[in-house]
Amino acid sequence: MFTYEQSFPVWTEERCEELWERVEGVRHKLTRILNPAKLTPYLRQCKVIDEQDEDEVLNSTQYPLRVNKAGRLLDILRTQGHRGLQAFMESLEFYHPQQYTQLTGEQPTQRCSLILERTCAERKAQELLRDKQQVQRCVTKFSFTDVRWFLFLHSSI
Repeated sequence: MFTYEQSFPVWTEERCEELWERVEGVRHKLTRILNPAKLTPYLRQCKVIDEQDEDEVLNSTQYPLRVNKAGRLLDILRTQGHRGLQAFMESLEFYHPQQYTQLTGEQPTQRCSLILERTCAERKAQELLRDKQQVQRCVTKFSFTDVRWFLFLHSSI
């Protein structure tokens, strides 16, 4: 059976502290790009926040701005220790790969945990659609003369 711990590498206590320090070092930037409403469902499924935490972050009048909500979410995750950091880093890896690389020094992998399976499939579908559009653009670049020449060559075979 799959468990959350199997989906992400285990870090030492020193590595966790180092990563939290890096998060704090770019906290201003992170709070401006993070969308707590997008991250909290994943974090709840990982059981690093509960319904009350999610409600506090998303609906509390104490945090009227998205920036404030993101800051509060980071504070809550910090209290969750190792698991909070791992879930946060996995969500960054998926939703904000550049920030993940900036913080960890590692390239994001294209693996998706079972929790993100549906979203991963959606991302792959978007990539396929983008590839299809690129192929269509290439095809439309052929001129009518190119098509006639191609048909002529293939009809004589």
